[in-house]
Amino acid sequence: MRLPSPLPRLQPPFWIGGVAVLGMIFWIETLRQFGFVVPTPFILLFFAVALTASIDGLLAGVTSATVWAIYLIYASAVHVGSPSLTGGSVEVSLGILVVVLLAVRLGWIKDQNQKLIQKLRQASLELERRIEQRTAELLTTNSRLSKEIRGRILAQEALGKNELALQLSQNRLESILSSLEDVVWSVRPQTSRLLYLNSAVDSLYGYSISDFLGNSNLWLEVIHPEDRERVQQKRNFFSYPGEKPRTIIKDLVSG
Repeated sequence: MRLPSPLPRLQPPFWIGGVAVLGMIFWIETLRQFGFVVPTPFILLFFAVALTASIDGLLAGVTSATVWAIYLIYASAVHVGSPSLTGGSVEVSLGILVVVLLAVRLGWIKDQNQKLIQKLRQASLELERRIEQRTAELLTTNSRLSKEIRGRILAQEALGKNELALQLSQNRLESILSSLEDVVWSVRPQTSRLLYLNSAVDSLYGYSISDFLGNSNLWLEVIHPEDRERVQQKRNFFSYPGEKPRTIIKDLVSG
């Protein structure tokens, strides 16, 4: 969910400070014309300049300080109020310098703070954008992983069903082969290694399946001695054409 972006602060026009100080001067002069003397008018205007620079920045502070300086020069020229409030030209110059420097300092601090706030807002927006981008990537990854997991689960279920079907088929095949009276066998051609043998060997030869698996020469040993030589000439006596070689049954040998 997108967070609401902070609303940017609207920067007032730079002349608003001068208008504010000019408004105070207008009321001070209006009251003076009607015989009402405002106590410490220059100090009030001084604080107005400082407040304007602190709130609205450097340009507004310098503008209000300029208006204040013009009024101070005017007041010292027409002798507004007691001479101790304005003083001579040196005092007026120092007063103007102090007010201008104060307005510049406070306005500069305000502008720097405003720039810092703007950078913080931009950093916040950039961080929010990255969070949204990362969240979208995670959602995409999670969706892909969920699909892969579902696919693997389905594949595992299908594999389990296939294994069960294969096991049932093997059981049925084993049941069929075990019911046969003939010997059924399987051997690896490259190594002549016995892979499978049904239980008919027990009744036909008198040897168990484990006997044949444990003795690789037992196939030759069960052949009648007179037939072994010609069987040995063939790599596989089971495929020997023509007359079937004679075999020796274990029980007869033991007897």
